[in-house]
Amino acid sequence: MKKILTILKYVLLAGSVASIAGLLFVETESAGESYVVGIMLTWLYCLVGFAVVVTVLLPLINIVKDPKGAVKSLIGLGIIAAVLALCYALSDSSPVINSGGGFFENTAELKLSDTGLYAAYFSLAAAMLATVVGELWNSFK
Repeated sequence: MKKILTILKYVLLAGSVASIAGLLFVETESAGESYVVGIMLTWLYCLVGFAVVVTVLLPLINIVKDPKGAVKSLIGLGIIAAVLALCYALSDSSPVINSGGGFFENTAELKLSDTGLYAAYFSLAAAMLATVVGELWNSFK
């Protein structure tokens, strides 16, 4: 298992380095659009998809391996689902003015982008809070 993780780590690192190097050193544009940006966006989608699959799959594997610890895994998945539901409920779908003077009016797209932003803000705040609380907890031990 450790060998598989090492190989996976190097594959992900190589893909990221290749996409960044392509953006920095390759000048290929067609009609004002860079091909490299499309490649980087595809790589981003692959990484996000991989992260989602791992986030859902590993707790499920843990449930099979350790049924007594299943409660902790289910609580974690429930918290993630609750946070995403809250972020979706808080998101707004009102039209947004774009740089060309038009509007972004696709309500589903606007709702999902707001949900992603709110989820990122919540994750950042939770990470900062966990860091501060962890340091304070360790300082009083």
